[in-house]
Amino acid sequence: MKKDLRIRIMTTLMAGTFAFGFMAGPLSSFRPDLKTVHAYAAEASTEKKTEISFEEARKIALADAGLEEKDVTWYETNKDFDDDRQITIWDLGFFHGDTEYDYDINIATGEIVEKGSDIMDAEDKAENQRKAELLQDTLNKAASNTDTLKKAAKKAKKDAKDLTADEALEIALQDAGISADKAKVTKKHIDYDHGVAVYDIEFISGDKEYEYEIDIETGAIHDKDIDSIYDD
Repeated sequence: MKKDLRIRIMTTLMAGTFAFGFMAGPLSSFRPDLKTVHAYAAEASTEKKTEISFEEARKIALADAGLEEKDVTWYETNKDFDDDRQITIWDLGFFHGDTEYDYDINIATGEIVEKGSDIMDAEDKAENQRKAELLQDTLNKAASNTDTLKKAAKKAKKDAKDLTADEALEIALQDAGISADKAKVTKKHIDYDHGVAVYDIEFISGDKEYEYEIDIETGAIHDKDIDSIYDD
């Protein structure tokens, strides 16, 4: 697509480089709030990390364009390498109404190194809308996969913390003051106490019968009971 209005910014943002005053039509309103742009870029570059996120780059581009998130449709969000400048960039594209905007943002500093805008014809708009739908589908799948991975990690962490039946038995024996070789285990399985998973542990030692409910996650003793084996 021909970009007649391509603007290159080779160094840091300076107010003098924005010479849009001579432009007519819809692009006359394409005048960035420099304070906001600089603020977002400074915030992104001063944090202790190796690169800015897509969300941060998006804020910088929108602030420069004088637009809000709710007013635009994104159709391109690629991480790319700029061979000319030898830097990694966020290659961003979005449209508002009949105008499309393109931004290259230094991923390390948040600096806008190249930007452009153009009026879309019907064919351009249809193509960008198609790209936007593909991008949204990709983002939705990524979010779903991330959510699945988080749930799996949470479950794995929980499972790793859960007591084994033998560990629960050891807690019960220690509480009863009985060694394992002096106890005859009669029950050792998972049960639920008011919706909380517990190990139901029962064993006999001498003429006593011991019953314990041990929390599967914390190892806390929920309940215990000691009776004579001769009691009905």
